[in-house]
Amino acid sequence: MISLSWLSDLWRSITKTTVVSPEEIEAALHLPVVAIIPHLERRQGRDTHPSPRARRIDLEGRWASRLLHHFPDTSPATLAYESLAKEILDRSRARRQKIWMLAGSVSGEGASLSCMNLAIMAQKRGAKALVVEAHTRSPRISRALSLELEPGLTGCLQRSLNLSMAVRDSEMAGVRVLPAGNIVAYPEMQWTTPAFHRLLAEMRSLYDVVLMEAPPVLLYPDVPILADKVDGIILLNQFGRTPPERVRKAIEKLGERQDILLGVLLNDVPAR
Repeated sequence: MISLSWLSDLWRSITKTTVVSPEEIEAALHLPVVAIIPHLERRQGRDTHPSPRARRIDLEGRWASRLLHHFPDTSPATLAYESLAKEILDRSRARRQKIWMLAGSVSGEGASLSCMNLAIMAQKRGAKALVVEAHTRSPRISRALSLELEPGLTGCLQRSLNLSMAVRDSEMAGVRVLPAGNIVAYPEMQWTTPAFHRLLAEMRSLYDVVLMEAPPVLLYPDVPILADKVDGIILLNQFGRTPPERVRKAIEKLGERQDILLGVLLNDVPAR
């Protein structure tokens, strides 16, 4: 007779499709978990809005409310981001690894918010930090922080502008941001231009750390191209959401540049 416990274990093994713990991530992906970020929520409840625009404004407000300057210095999220920011800055000073790319396997893994929060913690440690909105198809950071998009990153590349002409100060977060700029056709093609190489060199000369929000690895071709231009990559995984097989495919898509993967940032972990 087949026991109920055996059937239960079998059912769990069949239906379980997501990574739900740091140990599972490390065992499945052979990468360290570099930070465990708890669920961040400042606003309570959800309002019913009459229009898509109003709903979008509410979502952007919720995004901005998760920036670390809303949280005490002793909060678990602050301490987790502070520890990761310290490691990145140590590598920047010791190994000249200044440009870091943050990317999820799919959309909604929290790359934009993590870039901003890491930059906030880096600046608190006395570093000059820049956030680059390289996910030019979906400029969420600019929208949420009410930053002017133009000329932005694409403007710098198309018109050979200096970085200083496009970087914006974020009054809300106190962090400098290079907005995405106007949406262009085939944005992945701009990462191989001489203008982008010049812009990266300017970033290295002016900032201690550059945090680049990249498009989702499995949805767009940008990340493997950008991987040849950056010093390190942090792969994001939203807790209980993305199956390990998809994360493995994202890693494989990096090809030979897997060697610069620092590890996985496990995002939006519930308190329990």
